[in-house]
Amino acid sequence: MNYKPVGAFVLAVAAAMVSLPAVTAGAAESPSYVLDLQLDEPLGATVADDASGLDHDGDIGSHIKMGGGFADWDRHPPGEGIYYGASHLIIVPDAEDGSLDPGTGDFSVEFEMRTKEKFGNVLQKGQAATRGGQVKFQIPNGKLSCMFRSPTGIATTSSGSAKPLNDNVWHTVRCDRTPTSVTMYVDGIRTGRVNHTTGNIDNDIPWTLGGKLNCDTAGGDTADSCDYYAGELSYLRLIGPQAPGSGDSTKPLVASTSPTVNATGVSRTSDVTATFTEPVTGVDGTSVTLRPTLGGDPVPAVVTSNPAKTKVTLNPSVQLPAATKFTATLDTTIADLAGNALPGVTWNFTTGS
Repeated sequence: MNYKPVGAFVLAVAAAMVSLPAVTAGAAESPSYVLDLQLDEPLGATVADDASGLDHDGDIGSHIKMGGGFADWDRHPPGEGIYYGASHLIIVPDAEDGSLDPGTGDFSVEFEMRTKEKFGNVLQKGQAATRGGQVKFQIPNGKLSCMFRSPTGIATTSSGSAKPLNDNVWHTVRCDRTPTSVTMYVDGIRTGRVNHTTGNIDNDIPWTLGGKLNCDTAGGDTADSCDYYAGELSYLRLIGPQAPGSGDSTKPLVASTSPTVNATGVSRTSDVTATFTEPVTGVDGTSVTLRPTLGGDPVPAVVTSNPAKTKVTLNPSVQLPAATKFTATLDTTIADLAGNALPGVTWNFTTGS
């Protein structure tokens, strides 16, 4: 079986990140998954089982290879001009009860992806002209964007411009939508946020993984290009207010870091901090570490949390060497109060002279 890392990855984010309040999508209603496709079906499977308890199973197209612990989409260049329709998609039909629609409230989309291509519609529900709105993830030029569109508002944010995600490495992506904002996290760190109302998103279109069902080559009847996704997805989870049960399944994430990701000229006496989206446990000198990126022992340090358990500080016991790149790591033994583990986070920075 192919090894699929689920721990930390290094991101490059151009701008400094701003701390978020300790609120996650649907927190007031203690949501869990309204769709949970684990995409671990065997070779030849035609149905993607939904583990959420709501029986929102997906139909697996014939172009999609299963059996490695993930779904694998073949490559079709944007200019190929061939319509593959359902053959290139995993299709999850719309739910009559509205549980698969964001509606007017909080809604989150989370998945893990790997691709080496700089094009493709990864995931969507609805298209630009769909009555009732649209949700769409696409990766033009290797930069992943997340869009929630309704007839009365649109909000789009992205993975950040400094490092494309088409590096053929597994990345965990999450996009949280509230009535007034959309926020994206990649590998546990916030990469973008836009404050904008998005109205009511509720349509009768299926969720499609790997592209859109209706596009402009033979078989389609719109002016939309097909832009099929090429790469892998290891799971897809949707979190909404109509999930079964009342357990909290929302993972803690990192809203901001200091130094910021890929910062340079950092003071050699700086503390290293991370602010979480909710209170966490398991923070200590083994779960929070700092070490030279090129190798070596962890930097001796004192690790502490604030009283609210929403911020960790690593205070080095020695002055850091000059002009050296360091990697800060938060491992998966850190969890929220419900036991949901942090997805494992790393980021880099370089000291000044």
